[in-house]
Amino acid sequence: MDRLTAAHPSLTLDVEDGLTVMLFGPEQNDRLIRLATLVPGSSGFSDLRRLFARLGASHYHEWRSRAEAAQASLERIRAEAAERQLAGLREQSQALAEKLESRELAHDARSEQVAALQARISELQDALARCLTEMADLQRRHAELEHALAAGTAEGLRRSLDTAETDLEVIRAEREALKQAQEQAEQTIAALNTRTAAQDAEIAQLRNEIEKRDRDLAEKTKSHAAALQALQQEHDAALAREAELSAKLEAMQAEHIAALAARDTSLGDKQRKLESLERDVSELNAKLADRFNELAVLTRMLEERDPKAAVSPRPKEKTGQPSAKTAATKTTGAGTEKPVRNLLDVLNRARTAFHTGDYATAANLFDSLGPDHVMGLRSAAEAYDRLGSANEAISRLKRAAELDPANAAITRRIHEISRPNWLRRLGNKTGALKERPFPIKVPG
Repeated sequence: MDRLTAAHPSLTLDVEDGLTVMLFGPEQNDRLIRLATLVPGSSGFSDLRRLFARLGASHYHEWRSRAEAAQASLERIRAEAAERQLAGLREQSQALAEKLESRELAHDARSEQVAALQARISELQDALARCLTEMADLQRRHAELEHALAAGTAEGLRRSLDTAETDLEVIRAEREALKQAQEQAEQTIAALNTRTAAQDAEIAQLRNEIEKRDRDLAEKTKSHAAALQALQQEHDAALAREAELSAKLEAMQAEHIAALAARDTSLGDKQRKLESLERDVSELNAKLADRFNELAVLTRMLEERDPKAAVSPRPKEKTGQPSAKTAATKTTGAGTEKPVRNLLDVLNRARTAFHTGDYATAANLFDSLGPDHVMGLRSAAEAYDRLGSANEAISRLKRAAELDPANAAITRRIHEISRPNWLRRLGNKTGALKERPFPIKVPG
Protein backbone atom coordinates (compact mmCIF):
# COMPACT_ATOMS: atom_id res chain seq x y z
CA MET A 1 0.00 0.00 0.00
CA ASP A 2 2.83 2.43 0.84
CA ARG A 3 4.46 1.81 -2.53
CA LEU A 4 1.17 2.34 -4.36
CA THR A 5 0.37 5.57 -2.50
CA ALA A 6 3.90 6.79 -3.22
CA ALA A 7 3.51 6.02 -6.93
CA HIS A 8 -0.06 7.28 -7.46
CA PRO A 9 -2.13 10.23 -6.21
CA SER A 10 -4.11 9.15 -3.16
CA LEU A 11 -6.23 10.50 -0.33
CA THR A 12 -6.53 8.77 3.09
CA LEU A 13 -9.16 9.65 5.70
CA ASP A 14 -8.51 7.90 9.05
CA VAL A 15 -12.03 8.17 10.52
CA GLU A 16 -13.71 5.04 12.04
CA ASP A 17 -12.80 2.23 9.59
CA GLY A 18 -11.11 4.78 7.33
CA LEU A 19 -11.07 5.30 3.56
CA THR A 20 -8.25 5.42 1.03
CA VAL A 21 -8.89 6.69 -2.50
CA MET A 22 -6.18 6.01 -5.10
CA LEU A 23 -6.17 7.39 -8.66
CA PHE A 24 -5.04 5.21 -11.58
CA GLY A 25 -5.02 5.60 -15.34
CA PRO A 26 -4.39 8.48 -17.71
CA GLU A 27 -7.87 10.06 -17.41
CA GLN A 28 -8.17 11.34 -13.84
CA ASN A 29 -10.74 13.77 -12.50
CA ASP A 30 -9.30 17.21 -11.82
CA ARG A 31 -11.31 17.65 -8.60
CA LEU A 32 -10.09 14.30 -7.27
CA ILE A 33 -6.52 15.25 -8.15
CA ARG A 34 -6.89 18.52 -6.22
CA LEU A 35 -8.32 16.59 -3.26
CA ALA A 36 -5.39 14.15 -3.42
CA THR A 37 -2.96 17.09 -3.22
CA LEU A 38 -4.41 18.23 0.13
CA VAL A 39 -1.87 17.90 2.92
CA PRO A 40 -2.95 16.59 6.38
CA GLY A 41 -3.18 19.52 8.74
CA SER A 42 -4.24 22.04 6.13
CA SER A 43 -7.59 23.78 6.37
CA GLY A 44 -8.98 22.10 3.24
CA PHE A 45 -7.99 18.63 4.46
CA SER A 46 -9.46 19.33 7.91
CA ASP A 47 -12.74 20.46 6.35
CA LEU A 48 -12.84 17.36 4.16
CA ARG A 49 -12.09 15.09 7.12
CA ARG A 50 -14.81 16.67 9.26
CA LEU A 51 -17.30 16.38 6.40
CA PHE A 52 -16.43 12.69 5.88
CA ALA A 53 -16.68 12.01 9.64
CA ARG A 54 -20.10 13.67 9.93
CA LEU A 55 -21.52 11.95 6.87
CA GLY A 56 -20.13 8.54 7.81
CA ALA A 57 -20.86 8.55 11.56
CA SER A 58 -24.63 8.21 11.28
CA HIS A 59 -24.41 5.52 8.57
CA TYR A 60 -21.73 3.58 10.51
CA HIS A 61 -23.71 3.43 13.74
CA GLU A 62 -26.94 2.63 11.88
CA TRP A 63 -25.31 -0.31 10.06
CA ARG A 64 -23.70 -1.48 13.29
CA SER A 65 -27.06 -1.44 15.08
CA ARG A 66 -28.71 -3.32 12.21
CA ALA A 67 -25.99 -6.01 12.25
CA GLU A 68 -26.30 -6.48 16.00
CA ALA A 69 -30.11 -6.64 15.76
CA ALA A 70 -29.83 -9.29 13.02
CA GLN A 71 -27.37 -11.27 15.18
CA ALA A 72 -29.74 -11.07 18.17
CA SER A 73 -32.64 -12.23 15.96
CA LEU A 74 -30.56 -15.19 14.73
CA GLU A 75 -29.70 -16.09 18.30
CA ARG A 76 -33.38 -15.99 19.27
CA ILE A 77 -34.21 -18.32 16.37
CA ARG A 78 -31.47 -20.74 17.49
CA ALA A 79 -32.79 -20.66 21.07
CA GLU A 80 -36.34 -21.38 19.88
CA ALA A 81 -35.07 -24.32 17.77
CA ALA A 82 -33.18 -25.68 20.81
CA GLU A 83 -36.32 -25.39 22.93
CA ARG A 84 -38.36 -27.24 20.28
CA GLN A 85 -35.73 -30.00 20.15
CA LEU A 86 -35.75 -30.23 23.94
CA ALA A 87 -39.56 -30.51 23.95
CA GLY A 88 -39.32 -33.33 21.37
CA LEU A 89 -36.85 -35.20 23.54
CA ARG A 90 -39.15 -34.81 26.52
CA GLU A 91 -42.08 -36.21 24.52
CA GLN A 92 -39.98 -39.19 23.44
CA SER A 93 -38.94 -39.80 27.05
CA GLN A 94 -42.59 -39.63 28.17
CA ALA A 95 -43.59 -42.14 25.45
CA LEU A 96 -40.82 -44.54 26.53
CA ALA A 97 -41.90 -44.20 30.18
CA GLU A 98 -45.50 -45.04 29.24
CA LYS A 99 -44.30 -48.02 27.19
CA LEU A 100 -42.19 -49.25 30.12
CA GLU A 101 -45.18 -48.92 32.45
CA SER A 102 -47.35 -51.01 30.09
CA ARG A 103 -44.59 -53.62 29.88
CA GLU A 104 -44.32 -53.76 33.65
CA LEU A 105 -48.10 -54.24 33.96
CA ALA A 106 -47.96 -57.09 31.44
CA HIS A 107 -45.02 -58.58 33.38
CA ASP A 108 -47.02 -58.43 36.59
CA ALA A 109 -49.96 -60.21 34.87
CA ARG A 110 -47.60 -62.90 33.58
CA SER A 111 -46.12 -63.28 37.06
CA GLU A 112 -49.61 -63.79 38.50
CA GLN A 113 -50.35 -66.45 35.87
CA VAL A 114 -47.06 -68.22 36.65
CA ALA A 115 -47.85 -68.14 40.37
CA ALA A 116 -51.32 -69.61 39.72
CA LEU A 117 -49.85 -72.38 37.54
CA GLN A 118 -47.17 -73.13 40.12
CA ALA A 119 -49.94 -73.43 42.78
CA ARG A 120 -51.84 -75.73 40.45
CA ILE A 121 -48.73 -77.87 39.91
CA SER A 122 -48.24 -78.05 43.65
CA GLU A 123 -51.82 -79.24 44.03
CA LEU A 124 -51.32 -81.83 41.29
CA GLN A 125 -48.12 -82.99 42.89
CA ASP A 126 -49.97 -83.44 46.22
CA ALA A 127 -52.74 -85.37 44.46
CA LEU A 128 -50.11 -87.50 42.72
CA ALA A 129 -48.47 -88.21 46.06
CA ARG A 130 -51.83 -89.26 47.46
CA CYS A 131 -52.42 -91.49 44.46
CA LEU A 132 -49.01 -93.08 44.90
CA THR A 133 -49.76 -93.67 48.58
CA GLU A 134 -53.12 -95.22 47.72
CA MET A 135 -51.45 -97.33 45.02
CA ALA A 136 -48.93 -98.57 47.52
CA ASP A 137 -51.77 -99.44 49.90
CA LEU A 138 -53.61 -101.24 47.11
CA GLN A 139 -50.51 -103.17 46.12
CA ARG A 140 -50.04 -104.13 49.73
CA ARG A 141 -53.67 -105.22 49.96
CA HIS A 142 -53.30 -107.04 46.65
CA ALA A 143 -50.37 -108.93 48.07
CA GLU A 144 -52.32 -109.70 51.19
CA LEU A 145 -55.27 -110.88 49.15
CA GLU A 146 -53.15 -113.12 47.02
CA HIS A 147 -51.66 -114.52 50.16
CA ALA A 148 -55.12 -114.98 51.63
CA LEU A 149 -56.26 -116.53 48.37
CA ALA A 150 -53.60 -119.03 48.61
CA ALA A 151 -54.59 -119.79 52.17
CA GLY A 152 -58.38 -119.28 52.28
CA THR A 153 -61.52 -119.09 50.29
CA ALA A 154 -60.95 -118.54 46.70
CA GLU A 155 -64.25 -117.00 45.75
CA GLY A 156 -64.36 -114.19 48.27
CA LEU A 157 -60.74 -113.45 47.75
CA ARG A 158 -61.23 -113.35 44.00
CA ARG A 159 -63.96 -110.79 44.35
CA SER A 160 -61.78 -108.75 46.65
CA LEU A 161 -58.96 -109.08 44.14
CA ASP A 162 -61.15 -107.89 41.28
CA THR A 163 -62.29 -104.94 43.31
CA ALA A 164 -58.72 -104.14 44.21
CA GLU A 165 -57.59 -104.43 40.59
CA THR A 166 -60.45 -102.15 39.49
CA ASP A 167 -59.44 -99.59 42.07
CA LEU A 168 -55.85 -99.96 40.98
CA GLU A 169 -56.76 -99.30 37.36
CA VAL A 170 -58.72 -96.23 38.38
CA ILE A 171 -55.78 -94.99 40.43
CA ARG A 172 -53.40 -95.70 37.54
CA ALA A 173 -55.67 -93.78 35.17
CA GLU A 174 -55.80 -90.87 37.62
CA ARG A 175 -52.03 -91.02 37.94
CA GLU A 176 -51.61 -90.89 34.17
CA ALA A 177 -54.05 -88.01 34.00
CA LEU A 178 -52.14 -86.27 36.78
CA LYS A 179 -48.84 -86.88 34.97
CA GLN A 180 -50.25 -85.43 31.78
CA ALA A 181 -51.67 -82.45 33.63
CA GLN A 182 -48.29 -81.96 35.36
CA GLU A 183 -46.40 -82.17 32.06
CA GLN A 184 -48.84 -79.73 30.44
CA ALA A 185 -48.48 -77.41 33.41
CA GLU A 186 -44.69 -77.68 33.23
CA GLN A 187 -44.78 -76.91 29.49
CA THR A 188 -47.04 -73.93 30.16
CA ILE A 189 -44.72 -72.78 32.93
CA ALA A 190 -41.71 -73.18 30.60
CA ALA A 191 -43.47 -71.16 27.90
CA LEU A 192 -44.45 -68.55 30.43
CA ASN A 193 -40.89 -68.49 31.79
CA THR A 194 -39.57 -68.04 28.23
CA ARG A 195 -42.01 -65.20 27.55
CA THR A 196 -41.28 -63.72 30.96
CA ALA A 197 -37.53 -63.87 30.26
CA ALA A 198 -38.06 -62.17 26.89
CA GLN A 199 -40.24 -59.55 28.52
CA ASP A 200 -37.64 -59.10 31.29
CA ALA A 201 -34.95 -58.61 28.64
CA GLU A 202 -37.15 -56.15 26.75
CA ILE A 203 -37.97 -54.31 30.00
CA ALA A 204 -34.26 -54.16 30.86
CA GLN A 205 -33.51 -52.84 27.36
CA LEU A 206 -36.28 -50.28 27.69
CA ARG A 207 -34.96 -49.24 31.10
CA ASN A 208 -31.44 -48.88 29.71
CA GLU A 209 -32.78 -46.88 26.77
CA ILE A 210 -34.85 -44.70 29.11
CA GLU A 211 -31.82 -44.15 31.37
CA LYS A 212 -29.73 -43.28 28.32
CA ARG A 213 -32.43 -40.95 27.06
CA ASP A 214 -32.70 -39.41 30.52
CA ARG A 215 -28.93 -38.85 30.62
CA ASP A 216 -28.93 -37.41 27.10
CA LEU A 217 -31.92 -35.28 27.99
CA ALA A 218 -30.23 -34.04 31.15
CA GLU A 219 -27.00 -33.26 29.25
CA LYS A 220 -28.86 -31.54 26.42
CA THR A 221 -31.03 -29.67 28.90
CA LYS A 222 -27.91 -28.53 30.70
CA SER A 223 -26.11 -27.57 27.47
CA HIS A 224 -29.23 -25.85 26.10
CA ALA A 225 -29.68 -24.00 29.36
CA ALA A 226 -26.04 -22.87 29.25
CA ALA A 227 -26.37 -21.94 25.56
CA LEU A 228 -29.64 -20.15 26.24
CA GLN A 229 -28.06 -18.27 29.12
CA ALA A 230 -25.08 -17.33 26.93
CA LEU A 231 -27.44 -16.24 24.16
CA GLN A 232 -29.46 -14.24 26.65
CA GLN A 233 -26.30 -12.58 27.91
CA GLU A 234 -25.20 -11.84 24.34
CA HIS A 235 -28.68 -10.54 23.58
CA ASP A 236 -28.60 -8.31 26.67
CA ALA A 237 -25.12 -7.13 25.70
CA ALA A 238 -26.33 -6.44 22.14
CA LEU A 239 -29.30 -4.49 23.50
CA ALA A 240 -26.99 -2.55 25.81
CA ARG A 241 -24.62 -1.92 22.90
CA GLU A 242 -27.54 -0.85 20.72
CA ALA A 243 -28.75 1.51 23.44
CA GLU A 244 -25.23 2.86 23.86
CA LEU A 245 -24.85 3.34 20.11
CA SER A 246 -28.27 4.98 19.93
CA ALA A 247 -27.31 7.33 22.76
CA LYS A 248 -23.98 8.01 21.09
CA LEU A 249 -25.73 8.62 17.78
CA GLU A 250 -28.20 10.99 19.42
CA ALA A 251 -25.32 12.77 21.15
CA MET A 252 -23.44 13.03 17.85
CA GLN A 253 -26.58 14.30 16.14
CA ALA A 254 -27.07 16.85 18.90
CA GLU A 255 -23.40 17.80 18.63
CA HIS A 256 -23.77 18.00 14.85
CA ILE A 257 -26.85 20.22 15.19
CA ALA A 258 -25.02 22.39 17.73
CA ALA A 259 -22.00 22.56 15.43
CA LEU A 260 -24.25 23.51 12.51
CA ALA A 261 -25.91 26.18 14.65
CA ALA A 262 -22.49 27.47 15.74
CA ARG A 263 -21.31 27.38 12.14
CA ASP A 264 -24.42 29.23 11.00
CA THR A 265 -23.84 31.81 13.72
CA SER A 266 -20.19 32.11 12.71
CA LEU A 267 -21.15 32.32 9.06
CA GLY A 268 -23.71 35.00 9.91
CA ASP A 269 -21.03 36.98 11.73
CA LYS A 270 -18.65 36.52 8.82
CA GLN A 271 -21.41 37.50 6.40
CA ARG A 272 -22.07 40.66 8.34
CA LYS A 273 -18.33 41.38 8.42
CA LEU A 274 -18.17 40.66 4.71
CA GLU A 275 -21.06 43.02 4.03
CA SER A 276 -19.33 45.65 6.14
CA LEU A 277 -16.13 45.10 4.16
CA GLU A 278 -18.08 45.29 0.92
CA ARG A 279 -19.58 48.60 2.04
CA ASP A 280 -16.06 49.78 2.87
CA VAL A 281 -14.88 48.63 -0.55
CA SER A 282 -17.84 50.39 -2.17
CA GLU A 283 -16.97 53.56 -0.33
CA LEU A 284 -13.34 53.18 -1.37
CA ASN A 285 -14.41 52.54 -4.95
CA ALA A 286 -16.58 55.64 -4.81
CA LYS A 287 -13.65 57.63 -3.48
CA LEU A 288 -11.48 56.11 -6.19
CA ALA A 289 -14.07 57.07 -8.79
CA ASP A 290 -14.07 60.60 -7.44
CA ARG A 291 -10.29 60.52 -7.62
CA PHE A 292 -10.48 59.40 -11.24
CA ASN A 293 -13.02 62.12 -12.03
CA GLU A 294 -10.81 64.72 -10.42
CA LEU A 295 -7.82 63.33 -12.29
CA ALA A 296 -9.75 63.41 -15.58
CA VAL A 297 -10.80 67.03 -14.98
CA LEU A 298 -7.25 68.01 -14.10
CA THR A 299 -5.96 66.20 -17.15
CA ARG A 300 -8.40 67.97 -19.46
CA MET A 301 -7.54 71.32 -17.86
CA LEU A 302 -3.83 70.54 -18.30
CA GLU A 303 -4.33 69.60 -21.95
CA GLU A 304 -6.30 72.78 -22.62
CA ARG A 305 -3.67 74.98 -20.99
CA ASP A 306 -0.51 73.21 -22.12
CA PRO A 307 -0.87 70.22 -24.55
CA LYS A 308 2.83 69.45 -24.26
CA ALA A 309 2.65 69.05 -20.48
CA ALA A 310 -0.20 66.54 -20.83
CA VAL A 311 2.11 63.91 -22.28
CA SER A 312 4.95 64.48 -19.82
CA PRO A 313 5.43 61.73 -17.21
CA ARG A 314 4.15 62.29 -13.66
CA PRO A 315 6.07 61.19 -10.56
CA LYS A 316 4.90 58.09 -8.65
CA GLU A 317 3.09 58.40 -5.32
CA LYS A 318 4.94 57.63 -2.10
CA THR A 319 2.74 54.59 -1.33
CA GLY A 320 4.18 52.66 -4.27
CA GLN A 321 0.92 53.00 -6.27
CA PRO A 322 1.71 54.33 -9.77
CA SER A 323 0.02 57.51 -10.88
CA ALA A 324 -3.13 57.32 -12.95
CA LYS A 325 -1.35 58.44 -16.09
CA THR A 326 1.53 55.98 -15.69
CA ALA A 327 -0.90 53.10 -14.94
CA ALA A 328 -2.94 53.93 -18.02
CA THR A 329 -0.05 53.86 -20.47
CA LYS A 330 1.02 50.86 -22.50
CA THR A 331 4.68 50.78 -23.53
CA THR A 332 5.33 50.23 -27.23
CA GLY A 333 8.52 49.29 -29.08
CA ALA A 334 9.31 53.00 -29.58
CA GLY A 335 8.89 53.70 -25.83
CA THR A 336 6.11 56.34 -26.20
CA GLU A 337 3.21 56.89 -23.67
CA LYS A 338 -0.53 57.51 -24.21
CA PRO A 339 -2.55 60.22 -22.42
CA VAL A 340 -4.38 59.62 -19.16
CA ARG A 341 -7.64 59.58 -21.12
CA ASN A 342 -6.74 56.06 -22.30
CA LEU A 343 -6.86 54.86 -18.65
CA LEU A 344 -10.50 55.89 -18.30
CA ASP A 345 -11.33 54.32 -21.65
CA VAL A 346 -9.62 51.03 -20.69
CA LEU A 347 -11.36 50.93 -17.31
CA ASN A 348 -14.75 51.67 -18.83
CA ARG A 349 -14.40 48.96 -21.48
CA ALA A 350 -13.06 46.47 -18.91
CA ARG A 351 -15.94 47.18 -16.53
CA THR A 352 -18.48 46.78 -19.33
CA ALA A 353 -16.92 43.48 -20.49
CA PHE A 354 -16.82 42.16 -16.91
CA HIS A 355 -20.46 42.94 -16.16
CA THR A 356 -21.64 41.52 -19.49
CA GLY A 357 -19.85 38.19 -18.83
CA ASP A 358 -17.01 38.70 -21.34
CA TYR A 359 -14.39 37.80 -18.74
CA ALA A 360 -11.63 37.02 -21.26
CA THR A 361 -11.80 40.54 -22.73
CA ALA A 362 -12.00 42.05 -19.24
CA ALA A 363 -8.93 40.07 -18.12
CA ASN A 364 -6.91 41.24 -21.15
CA LEU A 365 -7.94 44.88 -20.61
CA PHE A 366 -7.02 44.74 -16.90
CA ASP A 367 -3.70 43.11 -17.75
CA SER A 368 -3.02 45.99 -20.14
CA LEU A 369 -2.86 48.35 -17.13
CA GLY A 370 0.53 46.91 -16.33
CA PRO A 371 2.10 44.58 -13.69
CA ASP A 372 2.35 47.40 -11.08
CA HIS A 373 -1.31 48.44 -10.95
CA VAL A 374 -2.75 46.82 -7.78
CA MET A 375 -6.44 47.32 -8.56
CA GLY A 376 -5.90 46.24 -12.15
CA LEU A 377 -4.20 43.04 -10.92
CA ARG A 378 -7.03 42.33 -8.47
CA SER A 379 -9.67 42.96 -11.14
CA ALA A 380 -7.84 40.70 -13.62
CA ALA A 381 -7.68 38.00 -10.92
CA GLU A 382 -11.48 38.18 -10.48
CA ALA A 383 -11.98 37.86 -14.25
CA TYR A 384 -9.63 34.84 -14.44
CA ASP A 385 -11.43 33.27 -11.47
CA ARG A 386 -14.73 33.56 -13.37
CA LEU A 387 -13.02 31.86 -16.33
CA GLY A 388 -11.95 28.98 -14.05
CA SER A 389 -8.22 29.78 -14.35
CA ALA A 390 -7.35 29.67 -10.68
CA ASN A 391 -3.59 29.64 -11.26
CA GLU A 392 -3.72 32.83 -13.36
CA ALA A 393 -5.90 34.51 -10.74
CA ILE A 394 -3.59 33.50 -7.87
CA SER A 395 -0.45 34.67 -9.72
CA ARG A 396 -1.93 38.17 -10.16
CA LEU A 397 -3.15 38.33 -6.58
CA LYS A 398 0.31 37.36 -5.35
CA ARG A 399 1.80 40.19 -7.43
CA ALA A 400 -0.79 42.58 -5.93
CA ALA A 401 0.11 41.34 -2.44
CA GLU A 402 3.77 42.11 -3.15
CA LEU A 403 2.82 45.65 -4.15
CA ASP A 404 0.36 46.09 -1.23
CA PRO A 405 1.49 43.70 1.57
CA ALA A 406 -0.67 45.42 4.22
CA ASN A 407 -3.91 44.60 2.39
CA ALA A 408 -5.39 41.55 4.20
CA ALA A 409 -8.23 41.29 1.67
CA ILE A 410 -5.77 40.20 -1.04
CA THR A 411 -4.36 37.40 1.16
CA ARG A 412 -7.85 36.26 2.11
CA ARG A 413 -8.89 36.17 -1.54
CA ILE A 414 -5.83 34.05 -2.42
CA HIS A 415 -6.87 31.57 0.26
CA GLU A 416 -10.46 31.44 -1.03
CA ILE A 417 -9.46 30.84 -4.67
CA SER A 418 -6.95 28.17 -3.55
CA ARG A 419 -9.76 26.10 -2.03
CA PRO A 420 -11.13 23.08 -3.96
CA ASN A 421 -14.18 23.80 -6.07
CA TRP A 422 -16.46 21.53 -4.05
CA LEU A 423 -15.62 23.44 -0.86
CA ARG A 424 -16.27 26.72 -2.62
CA ARG A 425 -19.63 25.40 -3.87
CA LEU A 426 -20.46 24.23 -0.33
CA GLY A 427 -19.64 27.71 0.94
CA ASN A 428 -21.85 29.26 -1.70
CA LYS A 429 -24.79 27.01 -0.66
CA THR A 430 -24.38 27.87 3.03
CA GLY A 431 -23.83 31.56 2.36
CA ALA A 432 -20.22 31.53 3.55
CA LEU A 433 -18.85 32.65 0.15
CA LYS A 434 -20.63 35.20 -1.98
CA GLU A 435 -19.63 36.04 -5.49
CA ARG A 436 -17.06 38.79 -5.30
CA PRO A 437 -18.16 42.23 -6.56
CA PHE A 438 -16.26 44.07 -9.22
CA PRO A 439 -13.31 45.63 -7.33
CA ILE A 440 -13.07 48.85 -9.38
CA LYS A 441 -15.76 51.40 -10.03
CA VAL A 442 -15.03 54.06 -12.67
CA PRO A 443 -17.18 56.92 -13.81
CA GLY A 444 -19.42 56.15 -16.77
